[in-house]
Amino acid sequence: MVLPGLVGPSYRSASIAADPAECINWFVEALPDANAKAPGRLTPTPGFTQFATLTPGPIRAQFRTPSDRLFVVSGFNLYEVDNLGAGTVRGTVSVDGLPATICSNGAAGGQLFITSGDQGYCYDLTTNTLTTELASGARMGAYLSNRFIALNVDLSVIRYSGLDDGTAWDPTYFAQRSLAGDPWVSMKTVNSELWLLGSLTSEVWTTQDNLNDPYAPIPGAFFNMGCAAPFSTETINSILVWVGQSVEGAGTIVRANGYAAERISTHPVETAIQSYINMADAVSFSYVDEGHAFWVCNFVDGGRSWCWDAVTNLWHERAYWNQASSEFEALRVNQHCVGFSKTHLVGDRDSGKLYRMDNETATDVDGSGIRRLRVFRGPEAEEEEMVFVPRLQIDMQTGIGTATGQGADPQAMLQVSRDGGRTWDAELWAPIGKIGQYNAEVIWRMLGCARNFVFRLVVADPAYPVTLFRAICRDVVKGTS
Repeated sequence: MVLPGLVGPSYRSASIAADPAECINWFVEALPDANAKAPGRLTPTPGFTQFATLTPGPIRAQFRTPSDRLFVVSGFNLYEVDNLGAGTVRGTVSVDGLPATICSNGAAGGQLFITSGDQGYCYDLTTNTLTTELASGARMGAYLSNRFIALNVDLSVIRYSGLDDGTAWDPTYFAQRSLAGDPWVSMKTVNSELWLLGSLTSEVWTTQDNLNDPYAPIPGAFFNMGCAAPFSTETINSILVWVGQSVEGAGTIVRANGYAAERISTHPVETAIQSYINMADAVSFSYVDEGHAFWVCNFVDGGRSWCWDAVTNLWHERAYWNQASSEFEALRVNQHCVGFSKTHLVGDRDSGKLYRMDNETATDVDGSGIRRLRVFRGPEAEEEEMVFVPRLQIDMQTGIGTATGQGADPQAMLQVSRDGGRTWDAELWAPIGKIGQYNAEVIWRMLGCARNFVFRLVVADPAYPVTLFRAICRDVVKGTS
């Protein structure tokens, strides 16, 4: 009996009796080939290796210029980091506990505009000098049509620079929100347009042929969805995604669809987010890798990171396993950029460390194996029946242990629930193949009987990332109690 629930998204219903599914540090990938072993697989999320250590931390922003120079805001320092991970301090910035932003006016302009601690800075890429240009009112920065833009969230105002000059900020160059009363809280340039998100409503602006007043709202591009977490706004495949908020409520994940907001979160995702005491601290990043496009949002206060795959339209969770507390926490990484040799680089939200993120690595930021968890439904009985499971086999990638250390004899752990996921039996361990044992079978035997089986599978050894294909209950017997 093949169990269809092994390969699937996170969809833990508010009533776990309806659906107990959890998927942490794995994501779904379809296998459309008719000859494939299964119609899909659970693919492991990427791991991390240290690339650079900066001080004082944490990593608050990073940006790669068109000329392949990498700039990072770590704590109050602006660094330039080379391809070997060595950092050079290029200046200091204000700090307010929020992320920073960095944008560029291109190779011809030769400048960066940096916002940090509600101040705006210009960095000259030729002279390597950093100057303070806006002493206040610069929560976020952007670049559109040859001008830098700063968002003042206190006054609900955008200010804009002179043409290709981040050192020229005429005090008369500004625009005030007038289409709605709720304040602007976030800003992003998308497809040569400026998206200005309020706390309850949002609007989209574009450029106009007026040097003194270059930006104006697009007629009809106003919608009743604002932003609950200002730094959750991120583009993926040129589509804006964010944590939404309106007069009806907060905690829905939405994406731009034309000049409107389209819900992409599921009920379980929304139930989880709305249970967090503070969703406003959410910070997101996005990246594209091996045909998948991911939007990853860290809810630090909630202790979880939710990830949406724009290709499959499915959700999974990502998490850091805190070994001291034996609990999952939100991912330790954020602030992504594509660095040298197309490497995915991510920054530590708690320290000044930068990491390479790649699919060949099975370790988390602390060097331990990434803990991966899948909860899925087992065979069910009907009416007065009981189900007896003599053997459960998980088809996975085996023989991928390390030569020495903890991964030399990698194991998988299984727990069984007989009441739909409410309580769990003791841990049962099974080997998943030492290095080279590619035909190893992963089997648990004599799992007993129940009417409502749910299985919890965990893989945590630092072996090559483990892929799951299929769960099979063999020799299942059903009968009346």
